[in-house]
Amino acid sequence: ITEPSTFEAWHHKPLARDLETYTGLPTGIENYSIALVSAVNWFDAAEPEDFFLVVADYGIGGVSSIGGRPFLGPGRRPSGFGHIGARRGGSELCHCGGYDCQMTTASVRAIRTRAEQAGILAPERADLGPLIEDLDGMDNPLAHELLTAAGAQLAGNALTVCRGVGLQVCVLGGVLFDHSAKARQAAQSVFSDPGHTCRARFLAGV
Repeated sequence: ITEPSTFEAWHHKPLARDLETYTGLPTGIENYSIALVSAVNWFDAAEPEDFFLVVADYGIGGVSSIGGRPFLGPGRRPSGFGHIGARRGGSELCHCGGYDCQMTTASVRAIRTRAEQAGILAPERADLGPLIEDLDGMDNPLAHELLTAAGAQLAGNALTVCRGVGLQVCVLGGVLFDHSAKARQAAQSVFSDPGHTCRARFLAGV
């Protein structure tokens, strides 16, 4: 990715410089969700599509692809999708300064924390993909609820964004949707409701 980067020293590590030294190629480090917009258009679309992309990982990101290019807001920031629903008071404080936003209620980090507190996951697991797969395969009501609630919440808010902007496609990816069939089914159920023409697509199926 050779466009100017907003992350010149990601976590204080000059990755772009090191990659340039290693490869001999001009390099920039870009936001994951923005890079995925380019990847979906590059590998999967016959023509550049307009769509909204949700990335549900340890945190949550969202960015629109308009005319095949990522649409960014002021200061080259993505949509702030992960902080939808933030309130002035609540049970879970987020680094955005609000409480109970999607980052603290529907991210893989939030799912892992609740599963650890309930004793259905060993603490401090870092392998997020297998972690979500383990939850997805459990015959446990709480595991089912954690995955489906997160999938449905993210899908519902993503559908609202798509309807507001007039986008016909929502692409859902990241650890949650890539590794949990239950989260995908919950999201698909949201998009299957009548009254709109927007359809869900999953990076897991690309």
